[in-house]
Amino acid sequence: TGPSTGWQAGSGLIWRRNAYDFIECYATVPLPCPVPSAFLDSTAVAVLATLTYANVSDYLYSRQGTEYGYNGEYGSMTLGSDTRYTRHELFWKYYYLFDGRPHENLETQFRLGLSSGSMYLSDEYAYSLGGNRSLRAYESSAVTGNAYFLVNLQYLRPFFGHYPLRGVIFLDVGNAYPSIERMHLGKVLWDVGAGLRFRLKSFVKIDLRLDFAYSPASGETRTFLGTKELF
Repeated sequence: TGPSTGWQAGSGLIWRRNAYDFIECYATVPLPCPVPSAFLDSTAVAVLATLTYANVSDYLYSRQGTEYGYNGEYGSMTLGSDTRYTRHELFWKYYYLFDGRPHENLETQFRLGLSSGSMYLSDEYAYSLGGNRSLRAYESSAVTGNAYFLVNLQYLRPFFGHYPLRGVIFLDVGNAYPSIERMHLGKVLWDVGAGLRFRLKSFVKIDLRLDFAYSPASGETRTFLGTKELF
């Protein structure tokens, strides 16, 4: 099943700096223009923590098993951060392989992100969705917020018994919200789509990926070409 099976834990430090330059003022009031508080320089210093469990078998053209874990970020003024803040992210991935149907998969991913503190109360949000890694019918980072959830579901099947080339149909559901208190499942974004996967045997974990995604709610369509699976 590969060398990386079981529990893994890790930690580290992160330093982030947001800086803004004043370019020009279009206000009708006499200069100097007031600078909105949303654009004040800020520094974040935090401790990172990760804990994951993986038990996934890789059969070259398909996978089977489960993986789940937690990623945390804890900002502290003691470390030099301007404010105290936290970010929490939980994830769960499941790869189901149909018995007696080689390399035919049902794969799902669930992600939940929650943040707190005053670091993300302005124009800088803790999370963003959109693009070929989350909600595929939406532009990259088009959906932002300080809390989010995401579900990706996809069904993969070889073309006419040719295992390296598989077709896929998928569903993406999720949204980002301004705060934890304003999260609710009555307001979600979703898209559907289809695509192709081609595994290159000569390279490690290289899957040529072509996805076409469509959002019925917005009418948006997007096409992606990549070298790695969504999850």
